[in-house]
Amino acid sequence: MLTSPFRNPRAWLAASIVFMLIQLPLLYGLTEDSLLHFAINIAAPAVASLMLLHGGQSGALHRRVFWRLLGIGTLIYAAAWLLRLLFHLTGGVPSSPNPIDYLWNIQGLLYIVAFCYLLLKEWSYAQGTRFLLDCAIMILLLGTIVWEYVLEPHITTLLAGQPWSVIFVSAFYPVADFVMICFLLLVLYSQRIRFPAGTLALLGIGLACFWAADCYYLNMIVSQENYSAGSPVNALYSAALLFIGVSALYARGDPAVEPAEPGARPGGIAANKWLLVLLPYVSIFALVIVILFKREQLHEMKEMLVVGSLIAVLTVIRQIMVILENEALIRQKEHMLAETEFLAHYDTLSRLPNRNFFEKKLSEGYEAERPFAILLIDLNRFKYVNDTYGLHIGDDVIRATAARLQSLVDTDSLLIARQGGDEFSVLVRGGISNEGIEAVAEACIGVLSEPFRLGSLELRITASIGIARAPYDGGSSSQLLRSAHMALIKAKSRGLSQYGFYQPEMAEATAKKTRMEQMLRQALEKNELLLHYQPQICAQTQALVGAEVLVRWQPAGQPMVSPAQFIPLAEETGLIIPIGEWIFRRACEQYVKWRAQGMRDILLSVNVSPHQIEEADFVERFVAIIEETGIDASRVVLEITESLAIQEGEDAIRKLKTLKQRGLQVSMDDFGTGYSSLGVLKLYQVDSLKIAREFIRDLTDDHEQRTIVNAILAMAASMKLKVIAEGVETKEQFDHLRLQGCDWIQGFYFSKPLSAEDFARFAGGGRLFVIA
Repeated sequence: MLTSPFRNPRAWLAASIVFMLIQLPLLYGLTEDSLLHFAINIAAPAVASLMLLHGGQSGALHRRVFWRLLGIGTLIYAAAWLLRLLFHLTGGVPSSPNPIDYLWNIQGLLYIVAFCYLLLKEWSYAQGTRFLLDCAIMILLLGTIVWEYVLEPHITTLLAGQPWSVIFVSAFYPVADFVMICFLLLVLYSQRIRFPAGTLALLGIGLACFWAADCYYLNMIVSQENYSAGSPVNALYSAALLFIGVSALYARGDPAVEPAEPGARPGGIAANKWLLVLLPYVSIFALVIVILFKREQLHEMKEMLVVGSLIAVLTVIRQIMVILENEALIRQKEHMLAETEFLAHYDTLSRLPNRNFFEKKLSEGYEAERPFAILLIDLNRFKYVNDTYGLHIGDDVIRATAARLQSLVDTDSLLIARQGGDEFSVLVRGGISNEGIEAVAEACIGVLSEPFRLGSLELRITASIGIARAPYDGGSSSQLLRSAHMALIKAKSRGLSQYGFYQPEMAEATAKKTRMEQMLRQALEKNELLLHYQPQICAQTQALVGAEVLVRWQPAGQPMVSPAQFIPLAEETGLIIPIGEWIFRRACEQYVKWRAQGMRDILLSVNVSPHQIEEADFVERFVAIIEETGIDASRVVLEITESLAIQEGEDAIRKLKTLKQRGLQVSMDDFGTGYSSLGVLKLYQVDSLKIAREFIRDLTDDHEQRTIVNAILAMAASMKLKVIAEGVETKEQFDHLRLQGCDWIQGFYFSKPLSAEDFARFAGGGRLFVIA
């Protein structure tokens, strides 16, 4: 809420009117140059300057400067009266021109500067210059008419009685007022600079009062009348200053450009524009009319001819500027049209054709009835790049990918486009064979398999590609893209850097997968997921040492869904993140219940997906679950895959090390099926290895498999890592592993995965049985 005394402009307007009504009789009721006269003449500009400076405290910057310049000018006016009072008290006012006149001239100059500043700031440089030319034309026209019919009859008397310095100082006042009034008139007609109606009205009245007062003052000089503090004309000056001051209060807080009044007629604006366009020509026509009326004195009208020539020159300059401005507008429009065309058909980030343009070309291919093929390219692990390194690095990867794919285009037979996100597409025109399409796919995978070097970063990002051919795999653009997308999903399921063609059976498989995805999304809400626990047994003592947590899905009224079906689907759709978090929380809660029931300490192994570790808040979520459930963190083992260790790099290492510092253990699952090295085991600081069931299945019959298992056990022993063999189903497998020094056994030989209740009964006192 405003606390300033100037917060009510209407009250100040009323007070100003009362002040003027009181001032006028005082001027006639007191002796000339009385102290009360000086006080009144000083008070009016002092109060007006405060109102103007107050108006300069809000609104757009250039408008604040406008009001402040008017306020400073008004303060200078008050200072001139203080100086006149000082001269009066010390021996009389010196003859004109004197410092008082110069201060009043400076006040007029500041007012003009304020209007010029406002006009130039409200427009561009070209528009502001053209506006000033309009002002100059109007000033010359009206000034010439005023000179011819008002001032010229008195000019002889003025020149005979006063020196040129007095003429200049005295004539400056009405000329400056006239210039400001012209500025204000053009502002009103321009419809560009919008002030509140009260502001414009009071400004106009104030400037009109100033002009009337200055014209009266000039007449006093011409008539050689004595000007004093008690002259009646000072009432007009006070009125002018107070009206201008109150106008600033009405403008307090106005926006930079106010919207047009509701219901305003657009025709009025158009009429004002036409008036401004025709102004130079109207000015010339008006001068011609004046000259025709005084054609008998044409030889004496040199000034009129000079002014007419100036108006003609200014009009030519103005029209040249209009032509240049129109040409600039045309270029701008052409640029905007080109930019709009680009935005409609091209991607701003990659500068490649966008999806709309690509589909348009597909439609043209169908209309031409010629065979063609499309390749749908998806960048693997792109979300991980965005989440780990930031969106700007992701944008750099997109630009680099676009450049690499574009480098493959050497003829018109290929068109590269960006579908959106991390998906790109390639249109292969012409009747190219499957071998040729495969060559294009392999080239795309090849260029994208090279490391992306972005500053100090080196990223490895692979791609998967789905291929569809027209018209065989779809009768329209949308159907063909859908077929390519199915082929892409199939290619991604086979691993990284793979491509594949669409096959008709994919449609049914995709529909089935879509139905399963919808059911899986509801499985958590419907409580259809179950946890089973498969015992892990010490090979030497046959004692229970741990359990692996395994998730099962039992849809209501349907057979149980195999994890081999829904876990890959959860990985693909991202559902593994909420499901994985649910598994970890429920397993921790169950372990705490077992311990409360008296079960001995065991290790609880939970599988962790690479997608979970990619999440920025992975560590925070797991730590929160541990703290909320109260489980002993040292009893939790996170099982990671070799693919995670190879792909995720430093971010995964940092996150897992943070969890290890909390007491959790890390185990490498399915060891031997990937390409991890001893260096990876050291970097991830794993506590144990899990030999994949593929090596255990033929352990007793396949010498090569047996050699691999023995080598893993020997390596782990040298690195002081625990080894778990999973998938042990026979006594022969168990005996061989026990003799070779395997630490723990997991498999159907001891127990299948059990429900929480069955596992608790199975555990018994902790020691199970000894194999005979």
